[in-house]
Amino acid sequence: MLRLPLANTGSIQRSYREVTLRPSLECTQKPQNTRKNVLISVPSTICSPAFPMKATIKTQGRQFTVSEGDVLKVNAYPETKAGDSVDINEVLMIGEGSDARFGAPLVEGASVKVTILENKKDKKIVVFKKKRRQGYKKRRGHRQHLSVIKVESITG
Repeated sequence: MLRLPLANTGSIQRSYREVTLRPSLECTQKPQNTRKNVLISVPSTICSPAFPMKATIKTQGRQFTVSEGDVLKVNAYPETKAGDSVDINEVLMIGEGSDARFGAPLVEGASVKVTILENKKDKKIVVFKKKRRQGYKKRRGHRQHLSVIKVESITG
């Protein structure tokens, strides 16, 4: 309950008015991942009895913390096409909170199954080199090959 001061209203002067705030929600939603490489993150309710399993994986030279249903952009998997399924066995951490298990360096028997949604090229990156007063300019471009993957299941 919050008390706010009020201005004079007519002949009746009230100094405070009781204001009841909207009750806070018991079950709030928060995004799983807010990093740049996550395209879509499936929100989970905090008060649900079963939290979605989280895992930290290492794939294509990078590390990601994922949960089931996340969609990520990673470097392209060689010789794959849309709809293929890939098992990632390099799991560094699995679980959440007090149930988390950490590997040294990998968690034994843990794996993450992902499905490739599409293979595409990323936005063009322009590499421009110049040396002043030398008349030297070089402009090159590069488009990285990417795979868009969706995490189907986490086991371990």
